Amino acid sequence: MPLVIAWRALPRPAPRLVPLAYRLGRILHHHAGHPTAAFSPTIQIPVARGSKEDPQRLRRRIVSATISVRFQDGAPEPFSAFEPRVRDIFTREAAERGLVSRLLAAASAIPVPLSWKRKSISAQRPRWLETFAEVIGGRALLSRIALELPAPPLCAVSSPARLASPTDPFGGCVITLVDDGHHGVITVCGSGFVGTPPAAAALLDELLAP
Repeated sequence: MPLVIAWRALPRPAPRLVPLAYRLGRILHHHAGHPTAAFSPTIQIPVARGSKEDPQRLRRRIVSATISVRFQDGAPEPFSAFEPRVRDIFTREAAERGLVSRLLAAASAIPVPLSWKRKSISAQRPRWLETFAEVIGGRALLSRIALELPAPPLCAVSSPARLASPTDPFGGCVITLVDDGHHGVITVCGSGFVGTPPAAAALLDELLAP
């Protein structure tokens, strides 16, 4: 499956993840073609486990919080309602009490081979798992890599878990910010609704619009 990549230099200061997630949810809802849907397609945001005061926090395996923007009669919820709910999800996932953390803990206890578990979450997963993957895995992953030292502009690119196909033309994307506090770059990599260079570039421009 060919993947399209686009990137943009970040403005200063770099945009924060929660406002970007809110805007991304609205964009996904528009492109998904279901204007009366009560939720946007879900978005994954990686969260480090542990308290912010824990020096080992960033060395632990992350968990991806699953979020979405709520809609009513085609109108998105206000950001003032979205932000506290998302930050509460972050807090619960960091404390390993969130939905995804509990699902992963339950899955790890299932007595099946590790190779089957890995295949079930890969892009080549069985078709009967697609419904779970769409709800839990979502259509986009949004992450930020914060560099501790100044560096030349860097791009980070990952393949999305959901690739476009004849039965699923919408596909998915991964959006990554790399920021050293002085300058940064945002990239998008995906297929389907961002499967052409103009579409991928337009997504970034819409995300970064004032």
